Amino acid sequence: IKATQRGEASITIDGMPDEKAWEAAPLSSDFTQNDGQPATKAAGRFKVIYDDQAVYLAVWCDEPNVDGIQASRVAGWRIQYLDHLLLVIDESGTRSEKTILATTIHGQAAMFDFGHQWHKGYEVKAAKHESGWTAEFRIPTAKLDETLKPRPGTRWNINLSRLRANKDGKPESTAWHPSLEMFSPRYTGELFFE
Repeated sequence: IKATQRGEASITIDGMPDEKAWEAAPLSSDFTQNDGQPATKAAGRFKVIYDDQAVYLAVWCDEPNVDGIQASRVAGWRIQYLDHLLLVIDESGTRSEKTILATTIHGQAAMFDFGHQWHKGYEVKAAKHESGWTAEFRIPTAKLDETLKPRPGTRWNINLSRLRANKDGKPESTAWHPSLEMFSPRYTGELFFE
């Protein structure tokens, strides 16, 4: 997927990706199941933009049974049992490093630190809608090594996945890049900064 530059349009991290800045960014393909088959219950998709301070992601999670979403206000690894998004970033592009950020429908930030400190201070908010929920991430890049900072021509590896946990049945795991290991940087797709 391609990340476009933010330009002059502002972004408010409130979980509602309705700002003009998002309009020109390409929309990802729908999330699929681990075997590459379409999601059977609810699709997801996202956009990426950036500036000289941060990378921003907007995510749309379809949900036919919004009232059945399993969500409560918990922290850290406990969100894995709830409906949540998981973002895996390998800014080195080697598929060997990883930073993992996550959120639930309540916009609860969870950061699983594997030795990288550059993303500290990231923000995420989520919002519930009639047709599902959305989330916005802002990931600061000021502490990144200069060779890895987003600029035209830079490439990262990322994956974005969702565990749909709903009262209407068995959980379903889907991802932008089909993955047998949601936490692994080996199963990531390429993010191109334009």
